Amino acid sequence: MESSNVRGEEAASRTHFMVGGKVRQTIKDIGSVLPEHLPTEKHIKEVKKEIKQQERIEKKKIKESV
Repeated sequence: MESSNVRGEEAASRTHFMVGGKVRQTIKDIGSVLPEHLPTEKHIKEVKKEIKQQERIEKKKIKESV
């Protein structure tokens, strides 16, 4: 890997923008979906809440079967 001599905020911003553009172009070239077109996922708090609810239901089923 080639070492980069990017120094300073402005140079870093330009490099970041250029690399981001190349990544996006590569995604397009391979025919993949760009990030802004991906479906959204549930928030982690919502997932945790659903897991806790399911655990309560399972515990209740176990108690009722004993």
